Amino acid sequence: MFGIFPGKLHLEPCVHVGDEPRRGTGRSRRGLPLAENPRGAPRTPWRSRRGSRSFVKVAERSEALARRDEEAGNLFSAGRKYVRAGVYYLLAERMPSHKNPERPSLYRKALAAYERATGCAVIRSSVWTSRSRDFAAGIISKAPGSGRVPCVVHFDGFDITKELIYGAAAEEYRRRGISLLIVDHPGVGEALRLRRLAGSHDTEVPAGACVDYLQTRADVRSATHRRLQESALVGITPARAAFEKRFKCCVCWGALYDFDEIMENRAANRSEPSVPGHDDHAQWVFVNRA
Repeated sequence: MFGIFPGKLHLEPCVHVGDEPRRGTGRSRRGLPLAENPRGAPRTPWRSRRGSRSFVKVAERSEALARRDEEAGNLFSAGRKYVRAGVYYLLAERMPSHKNPERPSLYRKALAAYERATGCAVIRSSVWTSRSRDFAAGIISKAPGSGRVPCVVHFDGFDITKELIYGAAAEEYRRRGISLLIVDHPGVGEALRLRRLAGSHDTEVPAGACVDYLQTRADVRSATHRRLQESALVGITPARAAFEKRFKCCVCWGALYDFDEIMENRAANRSEPSVPGHDDHAQWVFVNRA
């Protein structure tokens, strides 16, 4: 399979996900993804810290352009650039080891950029936070129109966040008349990074909190809750759906049929990891061991 960075699987998603916000937008040379910007992309050997700094530079440039548009009253253009800045901050954050001291500040910068985009009315969503025993934070993207509509609850994977999923998937659901609640549950995203909550076996707890919240909304058809999981955490999806019976269907968005085998292969260097320091990252996700 073609790869921009041979032998560096954890860098490939950064380029492809970073390309998502470009869809349907006007773009200048200075706003292109690093895959298309030779001046911004370092040459081999590519190191995670070096790559992270390059993505930060693009994020800061997009953020500066967004502020200029915002001051000029061009809120739509500003909002799209804030989204782009947030994406690049998040991709820069995932490149180095989770032990890198720069990661927390990059994550907070990403959240701030998304918040500014919401203020510019580009992100058509609201933020929801559960204060249940297991913390969950979500972005809900409302389908257009009035009345009650179906809603999908989308849980993160092994190494992704709700904001990246929003940029890649929310508009596709909206076009089909489906609302989307994207959740950072224990072990990923905000729950792990800001609340230090590791992944747990009782995944039906944050899943149930999501359904509790959706049942309070007058614009969600309560009989049509769907459950979607992607990436390496698809193995726990059936458990969520089995113990939280208010979900009407369950979808595993990925092809990782034997997670144990995958982890063994990655630990033995028989396959490429999706993040640097894969074993340490797994300990962080499931045990919160820094």
